[in-house]
Amino acid sequence: MIKTIFSINDYKYKPLLAAAIFALSGFLFIQTASAEGLPGTVEGVGSHFVITNSSYLNVTLDSSEMINLRMESVPEMVTLFIESSSSAIATQVIFTGFNPNTTYYKYEDNYHNLTAFIADSSGYYSYTQDLSQPHLVFIQPRTSTKFIKDDITGGDCSSIGIWDFFTKTCVLTQNLF
Repeated sequence: MIKTIFSINDYKYKPLLAAAIFALSGFLFIQTASAEGLPGTVEGVGSHFVITNSSYLNVTLDSSEMINLRMESVPEMVTLFIESSSSAIATQVIFTGFNPNTTYYKYEDNYHNLTAFIADSSGYYSYTQDLSQPHLVFIQPRTSTKFIKDDITGGDCSSIGIWDFFTKTCVLTQNLF
């Protein structure tokens, strides 16, 4: 004869069973998330960061100062959220892993702050990063924004169309991608 210690249908054990299942599922999720991470993403405090599982670029970032960094490498973009983890106000950032002899466009905080650069023959690029405040940096293989201004020239309109100052209209003369 088999003796039942407790039954799922026993009302007094249901809360205990539910709590055990909830705790165990949370533990498994935490273990999986911390072990796996998001593909193409690295974050933490340090001076050396490596992405090895990206579907875009596997890049390495070295910093001359300790920084707090979240870096992602996703198709057509490498993004950094970077801030000082000490009293440093600037750091030398060194990237490796870009496509050699390729032009990239680095934006800081918004699309108005653009710096074009060419990765060297080994995919290397370095620059000095301001750390006096947190920054969002994104690097793309092509420029992506045209700015239309309410002035006599129309801003970037002339590179994509014809500016009509009186109607404040940019008539496109080519397709935009």
